[in-house]
Amino acid sequence: MKKYIYLILLLMVISCNKEKTSDSNLINFEDTVLENTSDCFIEKKEIPDWQNTSYELFDIYYPENYQDLGALLNNQWGGESGEYGLNVISVDYNNDGYLDIIGSYNDYSNFIDYPSDYYGYERKQLIRFYKGSCGGSFEVDNINDSAFLGLVHGRKILLGDYNNDGFVDLFLLGHGYDKQPFNGEFNKVLMSDGNGSFNGIDYQSFESFYHGGASGDIDNDGDLDIVAVDGGRGKSLIFQNNNGQLQPNETLIDQNLMNQMYNAELFDINDDGFIDLIVGGHDWSWGQNPDCQWWECNTYDNAPIIIYGDGVDFIDNEFLRLPASGIDKQGIVTNFEFFDLNNDGQVEIIITRTGDNMNEEPTSNWDQTNFYKNWSIQILELVGKNYLDATSNFIDIYSGSELWIRFTKIKDIDNDGVLEMYNTSNPYNDQNNYLEWKIIGGRLIKQ
Repeated sequence: MKKYIYLILLLMVISCNKEKTSDSNLINFEDTVLENTSDCFIEKKEIPDWQNTSYELFDIYYPENYQDLGALLNNQWGGESGEYGLNVISVDYNNDGYLDIIGSYNDYSNFIDYPSDYYGYERKQLIRFYKGSCGGSFEVDNINDSAFLGLVHGRKILLGDYNNDGFVDLFLLGHGYDKQPFNGEFNKVLMSDGNGSFNGIDYQSFESFYHGGASGDIDNDGDLDIVAVDGGRGKSLIFQNNNGQLQPNETLIDQNLMNQMYNAELFDINDDGFIDLIVGGHDWSWGQNPDCQWWECNTYDNAPIIIYGDGVDFIDNEFLRLPASGIDKQGIVTNFEFFDLNNDGQVEIIITRTGDNMNEEPTSNWDQTNFYKNWSIQILELVGKNYLDATSNFIDIYSGSELWIRFTKIKDIDNDGVLEMYNTSNPYNDQNNYLEWKIIGGRLIKQ
């Protein structure tokens, strides 16, 4: 009987949404609630557990009617203003079951060198808030819209309930103007008040080139903490959560291990109950060979690291250096995924990479080098106590010439019963750079 009820509901949904014909719009009854209103059926998502890690809460969602969101997603501002996960995110911030949109503009208006005291704060744009509603449409949130300044260059949005009020908060991590002198900027949090509004908190005493981070319960006290890495300037931070107050601290993380680390995730990789820190960035270190110029003869000796958690902090902890890329000049780490591809009870580490400029003339224009060009996938398998590069065992096509990959997500995006891994390029308006693999027989098969 239940099967026939589901069939009737599905037919009713199809009749009310005739324009939705693609596989990506099929209804998944496991995570969707249908609400009958006077004018339409509403597909309501279950409220996530906002106490999960930012890695678990991150999702990639582009509405088909993305153009209705104005300047956030349709590049009205020009350039790459709406980069998903960097400065724009889709999240149900008011717990009504509809996905909303929050985002601001990254200002790439020019790439010129500035004086040593330049921070670029005049480039900050207002943060826009759009509330999702019936049928997937959006409307401006008059309470929160344009009430807060964004970042000079938003680099990652971390989701989580940091003040334990049952609503999601947003930590905005940024690195400032992306050119000399790379002074960086301060991070920001939008803390929900539980009544539909947000409070903005700026961490102005901690300015640096923050490029990656994640949130999770680092000290095992039942709330979410945050790690923010700054590429090795000695200002990587642990934001310790004390009763909903995020208190940044430079002494809770080994700064020496953060050298050239620009991206991070928190994940209990060894399943011991303590969350671990996985970081990566530039696989090389400048000027290690005294017989060469500072930009010559560098070696890949700065590969990603796992710093194993102890439920306290990331000081004097055990750590493991991971293998460098097996593809020449793909020494920049951009993202981490974790998935048990071969179903052996131990997750593989899936690393996305892009081109580096190692041993290239330092006077070359940035757009004439290999820097951030192309993409590659590296897959590491735990063998004994070490992770080994097993890329070819787990993926058929693991490099390409499309745009570098910002973030990835693994889920059944088209509800066909098969998991996919895909990137953040918009599938509706950027098919040339949208990438997708299906997980079939323990392997990633490119579509």
